[in-house]
Amino acid sequence: MAVRMEHAGAAAATTLSSSITNAATTINVTSATGWPTGSVGPFVTTLDAGTASEEKVLALSRTGTVLTVSTRGYDGTTAVSHASGAAIFHSFSATEADEANVAAVALTGVSGLNSAWTAYTPTYNGFTVGTGTAVYKQIGKTVHVLVNVELTSAVTASMRVSLPVTASANMLNGVVGSCFGQDTSVGAFYTGVAYCATTGLLGFISNGATAAWGNAVPHTWASSDQLRFVVTYEAA
Repeated sequence: MAVRMEHAGAAAATTLSSSITNAATTINVTSATGWPTGSVGPFVTTLDAGTASEEKVLALSRTGTVLTVSTRGYDGTTAVSHASGAAIFHSFSATEADEANVAAVALTGVSGLNSAWTAYTPTYNGFTVGTGTAVYKQIGKTVHVLVNVELTSAVTASMRVSLPVTASANMLNGVVGSCFGQDTSVGAFYTGVAYCATTGLLGFISNGATAAWGNAVPHTWASSDQLRFVVTYEAA
């Protein structure tokens, strides 16, 4: 999992004030003018750049001119010994560049903002359906769901529809969208809210009502009636 890294644009290049072994977990530098402190997150340094001993180090924090090390041989380099006076500077890493690239693709690529909606086959509890549409799109941990189906049976229990992606426990019993029902025999329409009955199932209820949709609520459902809903929730 990516973590936020700390960067300081004015960090001045410096040198080691004492030598370090390949296993040292603290690094003493001659000066730390403008350097990160680790208060925001870890930061990267490069030792002996451009030489056979080049090594990147992930520093956890800095107190004065002492760096506390998180990872030696970071970013594909190898941990080696460095002499006093070796050059060191605050730097960027390929790891960070790759994480940024992955995030950009996730937002704009096949699984991101510009992606097509994905069809899924929900489980319908308490009733059966025939024609219709059930699609979703996930962007990061945010899931959007759109369902528009026609019933092929009466409703025999509380209406429940499965989610394409398990919801976070934070969503439990929370309102996540709106729902719409139509009694096609008389042309009556009903609106309400969709909620997470469980982390895997949606329930439906009319605004201000005390009973969830099902059987004869908000009307006596029958074959050819319509159920539609759109929801947005946080994935587990």
